[in-house]
Amino acid sequence: MKNRGKICPCKKTKCKRHGNCFACREYHATIEKRYLPTCERKKSCRNK
Repeated sequence: MKNRGKICPCKKTKCKRHGNCFACREYHATIEKRYLPTCERKKSCRNK
């Protein structure tokens, strides 16, 4: 399932999961550190 009609917010364009939200979320759920993917993180105040 690709990011249809949306631009992937992740800056790692060489990542094999770039643009594939399902694979990205699945990967982030299984890694040891369990940090959120970029698309699910809250935007910080400095990004305003």
